[in-house]
Amino acid sequence: MRKVLLFVVTLMLAFSLTACGSAVRLREDSVNTLQIGERCSFRGQEKQSIPYRWRYSISDENLVGIFEDTYKDDIRSKPMPGGDQGWRNLCFEALMPGTCVIEIRYEDIRDGTYSESYTYTVVITEK
Repeated sequence: MRKVLLFVVTLMLAFSLTACGSAVRLREDSVNTLQIGERCSFRGQEKQSIPYRWRYSISDENLVGIFEDTYKDDIRSKPMPGGDQGWRNLCFEALMPGTCVIEIRYEDIRDGTYSESYTYTVVITEK
């Protein structure tokens, strides 16, 4: 059983690294410059037991598209109410040259209010 679990975890890690592993982390304090086909990512801590989720909006979806939007449990979190920590992984891909803005908010899914908000400027250039 232990070998099966190790194999599954290894596969999950390999998949996550190939999907968005080479992506550049988004930086809020500067302009993020990408070439067409390159990816950028955001990772935010999230709990499934509370009604807050990381949500994104892209000012021009012709320039940047969502490549991956996944949630992964933190295996170290405690199995009790409020202990279900994990990570929201967002990966964006540069599609066409231009400039756009990606906004990422930690929103209450009941009414859209938010407690955190990050704004990223992305400039996409030709290869």
